[in-house]
Amino acid sequence: MNVRNAVMATFASELEMKSASQRTLSLVAQSGAFGARMFEGATKAGVGCTSFTSVGNEADTEFSDFVDYLLDDPDTKIIGGYLEGAKDGRSSGG
Repeated sequence: MNVRNAVMATFASELEMKSASQRTLSLVAQSGAFGARMFEGATKAGVGCTSFTSVGNEADTEFSDFVDYLLDDPDTKIIGGYLEGAKDGRSSGG
């Protein structure tokens, strides 16, 4: 979900694209439902969200890929995340 570009590609249809005028928070979550609640809670508290990403099953991209992308996003000043578990990072060696 990208508020700035009005892209709503999420099952969480109850989320509203409106956000505070100062949108600086981007959220990344391994749980779509929990991430949607984070976005909703931040919006209700007056914290402007610029994007929300649920990483899905991480078959091709993972949590860190989205955080890495957001580090270079000029509209993102704060990155919030919900991580249920992290991969080892080392190759299994085959």
